Amino acid sequence: MGRAWRIEYKGGLYHLLSRGNVRKDIFKDDQDRFAFSDVTGETAENYVVDIFVYVLMGNHCHILLRTESG
Repeated sequence: MGRAWRIEYKGGLYHLLSRGNVRKDIFKDDQDRFAFSDVTGETAENYVVDIFVYVLMGNHCHILLRTESG
């Protein structure tokens, strides 16, 4: 069963975490990390989201962002 919907706020700060299943790696190499960064940047522009910081680890990543609209 999925979790409940998040409440979204205009100007809200969000900490996103994505982790690999069974702690497996989600990035094979630096090329994967660069591709992830490119797609994340394009998505932020398309959805008007400010990304303050992100960390790409081997088996997970963290992103701190702010939404412009709720």
